Amino acid sequence: IGQYTTVSDFRSAIKVCEKAIAVFQKKPYNAQRLINSFLNQKLMCHIRLKENAEAQAIIAETLEQQIEGSLSWFKTLEHGVTLAFHTRNYEDAYVIYSMASRHPKFKGLEMRHLEIWLLFKAYLFYLISVGKIKKATLKSEEFQDFKLNKFLNDVALSSKDAEGMRISVLIIDAALNLVEGKFGKMIDTADALAKYRQRHLAKSHALYRHNIMIKMVSMIPRSGFERTELKRMTEVPFRNMKNTPMQTDGLNFVSEIMPLEDIWEFIVDSLKSKTKETKETKETKETKETKETKETKNEKGEMKKGK
Repeated sequence: IGQYTTVSDFRSAIKVCEKAIAVFQKKPYNAQRLINSFLNQKLMCHIRLKENAEAQAIIAETLEQQIEGSLSWFKTLEHGVTLAFHTRNYEDAYVIYSMASRHPKFKGLEMRHLEIWLLFKAYLFYLISVGKIKKATLKSEEFQDFKLNKFLNDVALSSKDAEGMRISVLIIDAALNLVEGKFGKMIDTADALAKYRQRHLAKSHALYRHNIMIKMVSMIPRSGFERTELKRMTEVPFRNMKNTPMQTDGLNFVSEIMPLEDIWEFIVDSLKSKTKETKETKETKETKETKETKETKNEKGEMKKGK
């Protein structure tokens, strides 16, 4: 399977998974564990191909075979959140996250399994903050106590996917600072992001999209935190990123929790536009002047009547 997924030939990988599943289904012994392993790999291929219906069917089939609270059960829910993020079904992502996080065995997960859920929570908190998840759908106050600094301290980056996870952490850190209006912190970190990009991403073909994304994020302070100017400055790199297929490590989504194009769109939209502000300020000024003129005329009229 790996020989196909590393070159993004997910159709061929799916065929291999289907053949393997068919073989193990005919075995005289219980091979459900192996079948579930191939189902999970097939599922991730469908996610990469953005085939929502096929992926949803595999998730439902797999969950029926798994023990609730088992590591494989949490892994399937993890794939469910990934699917929701990559198909813009953000409220589904929240529901699945809540199902996992409220389970008694959730807090007992080892850090290498818990890290991805910490990232999911940060991205969900951001989506709530920018209005992509309706607050009315939230079932508890679990996101109201979210603190960015605590999240950054909790993510241990201990897994083998630390580099990919670090990229996702850098992106969501910047996005949350912007939506919370912490522009001073963004200015301080822009140079650090640029240096990180040069050191870790500039020469990586597999992380070309991430290289562009970090470059654009580091350019935000130079735009004056102004939406129209940032769009102008990043028009070419954004187009290059959008035209480059997602090339993470095989079926690994940890470096692209949600499509980079989507998170960049939300980042840009979270900034204000001076053009819009100028227009609104002008309209407000004109309205105020008109009101003052009318009040002055009324006062003069009353004075004449008094005479």
